[in-house]
Amino acid sequence: DEVHMFSKSSFNALLKTLEEPPAHVKFLLATTDPQKLPVTVLSRCLQFNLRALSPAQITGHLAHVLRQESIEFDSAGLNAIAMAANGSMRDALSLLDQAIAFGGGRVERDAVVDMLGLTDHAALLDILRYLAAGDAPALFATLEQVMARAVDPASILAQLLELLHEIGLQQFLPQKNESADDPFAQARNELAAALDPEQVQLWYQIALTGRRDLPYASSPRAGLEMTLLRMLAFLPSSAGAKTAISRAAAASAAAPRTSPAQASMSPTSAKAAISSLEPKPIEASEPASAQLAPETTVSVTSAVASADASWEQIIPQLGLKGPFRALAEHCVLRREDGQASLVMSAEYAGAATEAIRSRLIEATSAFLGMPVKFVESGQSAMPTPAANRSQREAAARERARQELDESPAVQVLKQRAGASMIEDTLQLSDKEPTKE
Repeated sequence: DEVHMFSKSSFNALLKTLEEPPAHVKFLLATTDPQKLPVTVLSRCLQFNLRALSPAQITGHLAHVLRQESIEFDSAGLNAIAMAANGSMRDALSLLDQAIAFGGGRVERDAVVDMLGLTDHAALLDILRYLAAGDAPALFATLEQVMARAVDPASILAQLLELLHEIGLQQFLPQKNESADDPFAQARNELAAALDPEQVQLWYQIALTGRRDLPYASSPRAGLEMTLLRMLAFLPSSAGAKTAISRAAAASAAAPRTSPAQASMSPTSAKAAISSLEPKPIEASEPASAQLAPETTVSVTSAVASADASWEQIIPQLGLKGPFRALAEHCVLRREDGQASLVMSAEYAGAATEAIRSRLIEATSAFLGMPVKFVESGQSAMPTPAANRSQREAAARERARQELDESPAVQVLKQRAGASMIEDTLQLSDKEPTKE
């Protein structure tokens, strides 16, 4: 064991035997630092790298050992030991012996948590619930109970990080980390469904930074408390938008529904409604008033949701970020006969998980004040906001290329220096061109 600690003379003596080993002898050389072994020894050996075992494998073997020894146990206690072993079966068996002695011949989760100096998982779940509710008094009351057990603040942050990691996985990869023997799986799933994914990611980053900066705090406990206060204070940018969506949904539910036949407007108000819904054109176009006859009457409700252009303006108001907004931009909102549906091309349907679809439907339903269903279309090309934006960018890029190609300076460079344009390097400016 730990063969790298041999002296140079010992390796030289062993080398001759390794070159011509006796038929009845097999050498098993174990080391945690193979780089320190001489190359002459490594070249005469087969090298096997031992991999870390998963918590499920460790838990299964520990359960087998305890059944053979007729020792009572619960699965949650074995899970705690497996996580603390960090992939090492030898460490897991050593911790198991300690847990049996500590628990008086039984292996129970509460005893294992006390032995390892860990925070009770239920308390960690309560901390996240109070963070989500913004309940600072209840949060710090729970923290006081946890700290009364002399738990290391760094350990609390490490366990919070692990819990947030599991919740994040559940939000984007449902049932990936579920275990039938995990008594807290349902509570984690409920938190995963209730919390905003952006909020979970923000909390994870704050906890990670707080754990890193813990040695620089005035005291470990002060560092932990300030980390939790930052979690309470900072909200993702979409929180305000979500609040606005909730208010809009409540107002929509309270307002009386009007049929399209009854919801007619004057020509002036109809023009204003249509003008506010249409996207801004790239080039100057005729005003909306020139496109409507004076006798035209339009339903506001149907105008908001029937046109593809209106969906492009609704998306920013939903407060969606990341994969949720990306899915929304690849959909088309249809509304017919009082029913709304989000239509998505089959090309992108496979990339959207059930959790992402559910979140998008929830936000859209809250905004429109009516149920929304998800429909997959067989069409490969659809007038989605993403497709419309790509077309506008392509058109603007082509116009810019033509203008640049026709400019006098470029013409001189082409004629005198034989220059050519590399179109892939062309970038559009966000600023509006100035008019002289």
